[in-house]
Amino acid sequence: MLQATQKELDKIVTATTRSNRPLRGGEKIGVRVGKVINRYQVAKHFELKITDNSFSY
Repeated sequence: MLQATQKELDKIVTATTRSNRPLRGGEKIGVRVGKVINRYQVAKHFELKITDNSFSY
């Protein structure tokens, strides 16, 4: 479960750093992260940092 979550979170990190149409806005990033975290129910294992222009865990 943790590896699957990390794989999905890495996709979001990549989306925030790409050059074409990067994912911006804390709300948009938070929604995408929330979908992944809620799917696998592993939030307690990650420390999330969401800003308007970036995401890290």
